[in-house]
Amino acid sequence: MSHPGPTDDERAAITYLRSPLAVRARCENVLARGLDGGLTHFAVDLDQIAAAAAEVAAVTRERYPTLQVPGHGRMNQLGAGDVDRVADLAAQMAGLPRMERARALVDLVLISVVLDTRAGDAWRYHEAATGQTLTGSEGLAVATLHAFAAGLFSAEKREPWRVDARRLVELDDGDLAAALQVGPDNPLVGLAGRAQLLRRLGSALRGSTWFPGARPGSLIDSLGALSRDGAVAAAELLGALLDGLGDVWPGAIALGGVPLGD
Repeated sequence: MSHPGPTDDERAAITYLRSPLAVRARCENVLARGLDGGLTHFAVDLDQIAAAAAEVAAVTRERYPTLQVPGHGRMNQLGAGDVDRVADLAAQMAGLPRMERARALVDLVLISVVLDTRAGDAWRYHEAATGQTLTGSEGLAVATLHAFAAGLFSAEKREPWRVDARRLVELDDGDLAAALQVGPDNPLVGLAGRAQLLRRLGSALRGSTWFPGARPGSLIDSLGALSRDGAVAAAELLGALLDGLGDVWPGAIALGGVPLGD
């Protein structure tokens, strides 16, 4: 049975609960409870902050002596093994219009993030072009990049560098297994679950007005309509992602039939 939809009060609550303001408020509640000793699974001891900060600073200086710390993100993981794969992809797409290249990069990042859950200790991805063997998130990122460039997620044979809902909804486990080099001797944790997430992503894209044409990259067109002086507020971006992609992850907490986020 379908849910009748949220009431006006529920819609107002959903908007608030999806906001950074609500996240901060809930974090403050957890901190306050921890300072009072009211948490079941962990404690908060502010006397340890100096020691924790010193440890973080020491590790940071050891790994990044110049203190030029790269941001944590999918684009950096695509450069695993000191290979600028994003530049290689950009060269492949050089003939596309600028906005289409931007859409393609959003397509790539979003599909890559959806596939990035724990790979397990046994899985490896061998990159033929470089001879590198990669594992974990870096391996998944690079494998997804090559699958994307090969057109696995595109519904248009002449346009490989895109992700389309109508391709995602029909993607089967075998398609994904081949792209990720999964087999009896190279098992990947949760292969079937990843394929199911991609199919759910396809359905979510079809059902959201944030993604015209049912393509992840078209989000930049929707956000462009909200921009002010060429900038979009981070809170608006978060809201668009939560609203447009909330149905992708099964079992999420919902209010009025609307998922509140992963």
